Amino acid sequence: MINSIINKLTSAVIDGEKVFKVVEEGVDLAAVLQSKLNRSPVAYVIEVSRHPSGNSRTMGKPLQNVKTVIGVVIGVKKVNDKSGSKTLSSAYAVVKETRSQLFGFQPTPEHSVLLLDSSKTIGANDHAIWKLEQFSTEHLEEATNA
Repeated sequence: MINSIINKLTSAVIDGEKVFKVVEEGVDLAAVLQSKLNRSPVAYVIEVSRHPSGNSRTMGKPLQNVKTVIGVVIGVKKVNDKSGSKTLSSAYAVVKETRSQLFGFQPTPEHSVLLLDSSKTIGANDHAIWKLEQFSTEHLEEATNA
């Protein structure tokens, strides 16, 4: 599912240019948020959480509905913008396109379409502003053992 979302964001375009210079799975976000942002904007896709519901069957193999929240961490580099106000306005255009690309997108045949979830600024430092956009999806998971 993550790869499908990465592919979708990699193809995103604003005014004829690719939106993101880098789109990757976020493995060590703490390190990424502290490092200097050389290319901008960037996106890191992560699984934020998984919430299985109870077993919907009384007999046979267990079957659960699983809600997954996916996060897209967006980094936009500050250039001659100490306060970050100009960078924040350009970040909103990237965030808006990210939402446009992913809202209603079905990442795999097993998953429901992505729905908008929470969003927030997760960091700002001397070199970048970081936003977190979250999307939720659901799928049924059946046990292989019973």
